[in-house]
Amino acid sequence: MPKWVTVEYIAACDERDFHFSEYSKDLTEAKKAHMKRSRNYCTKLRNDLKKGYFRKCLQENSGNSKSLCGTINEAFSKSKSKKHPICCINGKTDPAVMAQTLNIFFSMIADKLA
Repeated sequence: MPKWVTVEYIAACDERDFHFSEYSKDLTEAKKAHMKRSRNYCTKLRNDLKKGYFRKCLQENSGNSKSLCGTINEAFSKSKSKKHPICCINGKTDPAVMAQTLNIFFSMIADKLA
């Protein structure tokens, strides 16, 4: 769960979900108004909490470039570790084996097209 989430925000989301389910069961204008009001409150609260959290983090880390970069990456939802899929051919990850296998594959396609 993100660090900016509070008990108040969780309660607002629960209320928003409740009003949405009530409106889904009975499509009246009054229930639609309750649903929209709780949705808008939840959205405003989320935006305010995020803004306050990241503003505080940026002020606290203004002198530390490493922490500042971490806060900026967190704000933009960038993770440090990007996992690249491992290419595996016949259970082997050796680049030479992969290159040879791909070479054979593409040379066979050229023969079939000719």
